[in-house]
Amino acid sequence: MSYPEDYATAAEQELTSVLQSLRQFPRSHESDLLTEHEQGIGHFASIHENAEDRFVPVVSFISHGLERDEQILCLTTDELRENLLTAMRAGGIDVDIALDSGSLSVEPISEISSEETPGETTVPVKRLEQITEDTETDEEVRLITQMSAVCSDDPNRDDIVDYEHQLTHACKELDAISLCLYDRTQFPSALLRDVIRLHPYLLTDTTASQNIYFAPPDDLIGLGQPERHVQRMLDTVQTLTGTKTTLMKKEEALQQTDEQLRLALEAGDLGIWELDLQSETAPVRSLRHDQIFGYDNPPDDWGFEHFLEHVHPSDHERVKRSFDAALESGNWSFECRIVRVDGAERWVAVDGEIYYDREGTPIKAIGVIKDITERKDLERELRTEKEHFRLALENSPFTAFRLDTDLRYTWIGSPHDDFDPEGIIGKRDDELLPPGAAETVMEPKRRVLETGEGVREELTYELPSGTVSYDLTVEPLHDESGEIIGLTCAALDITERKQHQRELEDTISQLEETNQRLEQFAYAASHDLQEPLRMVSSYLRLIEQRYADAFDKDGEEFLSYAINGADRMREMIEGLLAYSRVETEGEPLEPVDLETVFENACEDVQVQIEESNAEIQKEHLPCVEGDASQLRQLYQNLLSNAIKYSGDEPPQIHVGAERRDDWWQISVADEGVGIDPDEHEYIFEIFNRLHTREEHPGSGIGLALCQRIIERHGGELWVKSEPGLGSTFSFTLPTSE
Repeated sequence: MSYPEDYATAAEQELTSVLQSLRQFPRSHESDLLTEHEQGIGHFASIHENAEDRFVPVVSFISHGLERDEQILCLTTDELRENLLTAMRAGGIDVDIALDSGSLSVEPISEISSEETPGETTVPVKRLEQITEDTETDEEVRLITQMSAVCSDDPNRDDIVDYEHQLTHACKELDAISLCLYDRTQFPSALLRDVIRLHPYLLTDTTASQNIYFAPPDDLIGLGQPERHVQRMLDTVQTLTGTKTTLMKKEEALQQTDEQLRLALEAGDLGIWELDLQSETAPVRSLRHDQIFGYDNPPDDWGFEHFLEHVHPSDHERVKRSFDAALESGNWSFECRIVRVDGAERWVAVDGEIYYDREGTPIKAIGVIKDITERKDLERELRTEKEHFRLALENSPFTAFRLDTDLRYTWIGSPHDDFDPEGIIGKRDDELLPPGAAETVMEPKRRVLETGEGVREELTYELPSGTVSYDLTVEPLHDESGEIIGLTCAALDITERKQHQRELEDTISQLEETNQRLEQFAYAASHDLQEPLRMVSSYLRLIEQRYADAFDKDGEEFLSYAINGADRMREMIEGLLAYSRVETEGEPLEPVDLETVFENACEDVQVQIEESNAEIQKEHLPCVEGDASQLRQLYQNLLSNAIKYSGDEPPQIHVGAERRDDWWQISVADEGVGIDPDEHEYIFEIFNRLHTREEHPGSGIGLALCQRIIERHGGELWVKSEPGLGSTFSFTLPTSE
């Protein structure tokens, strides 16, 4: 079958129009297309077949115009006016408000047509011009025309073409939008075919689309079978409209995906690159890619060789080998050091994929690059810390280990060379130890899992090899949410230390018993010696009184020696008694006011103070925990020594106090003869003296007694002195708080 030449030409023109439309990818969203009149193209058509569908595009068209504050004019018949208003109300349009405000007018053609020219097709154009002139504001006008109302029963094709041409021109000149409604049952197919081609845009349901069959009125050709031609045109428009809508949705989804990818890459601080493997150039790169290499402005000649120039020399060959391997495997992933433009060294990670043509030849590589310098620094620090930890653990007496919540060992490190962790990992204590020992070890670990609080305890238990003791520390191990996921533990073998401690305690106990016996002996001996010593002293003085005249000079001297010796013996025995009574006859320690104690001690040495013209300066003295009687003896001895060893000048004595945590440090300072540093410890030993009795009388037991008193109070006694620079005796006493 052959077709007429002019029909074939028309078909070719239509095909060309379709191809052009597809290349341009016109928009199919109503809100987009209905604003095209701003560019001078605002002429729409809608063709319906039944009464149910005819108002669907009209309501959408009117609603969009009201949203844009446009002037809406509907030209229809008397019969269809009420149906149109009802459809608008059903479509959500507040018709009454729109009508009252004047933004909507629904006018029957019969009311505006002149009696002389009823059904004239130019009426809508004239009405459009009129309403545009009457509009004082800049609002735009939207015209809807029911074409069956303006056409005669037998519409003339040339009149329709001429009318549509005038309306298209009017819409462009008046900045208006027009929608022409055609009822397919009332117009011939041949005419509708031309009508379709007269409108730049078509409305199908609520969707607007560019009309791929649009042609200027002068180009219209009416060949072929009109009925099938019209149906084919309408079906094609509707199909293409649906296709374009789908394409638009996919395009939007693709744009959204691209945006999400861009945001993800920016958040991940990733640079994008594409490498042409034929030319080894990379013209496609992101800004972040070039910034990683230190470029503020993208270089023009970037490629694989340029990249290799930035690779650190030590990594150069390894990167080239990875590239060669990637051409075979299809995956290119590596980490290397680079040298930036400013000379700084950085670490980067590259991850790419190779693409091939149909023959299997690699043609391009696409991937990302990331600066991982901070991660590498952290990894290096972690390796260093792990090495330090390993060395510390190897040189530490502690055994460190981790347990899961089932109390099974997950990691263990021990300083013992013969230690085998493989026999312990994955097991529990009750699988490794005897029942009694296992329960002792596991109990504190269970407690930490239950309470979430760490513990430190000394554990002693029996093993077949004997009794062992450990200092065990257990701490909970948490995840990021704070939930306990295991335990971290450290154990120190203190078996030998506990054995030494027991031996030391036994030795101390024995020494205490021996010391107690010695004290008892010293007390008994000194007490028992006093009676015969008193008898000797009494008879010597009796001889001196009755027979002094009978002695010659030597006899008197001998007798004097005997009496002085007896007196010194008495002083030593009394001092020894006082020394032994420090522990046995001392009062319980209680709060004592040192101010009162010091005043009483000054009264005890008042004669020495007056005879030597001593001057004593005292700071405020605190309240301490002590034995008032013994502390009085302490002050008395220190003040007496300060006066006794003051030298030729009147004694200058200063007594002070200073708080040190839970202790008070008391000092007694003088400006006397001083003491050689080599003798500082010697003078605190019992019966030791630095001077002869002719120079300074005394028993040599005073400072030893002072030290014994301070030791009973738990403190310390020491001296700071230089010959000729005086001496400062200091001691510590516990606070009374």
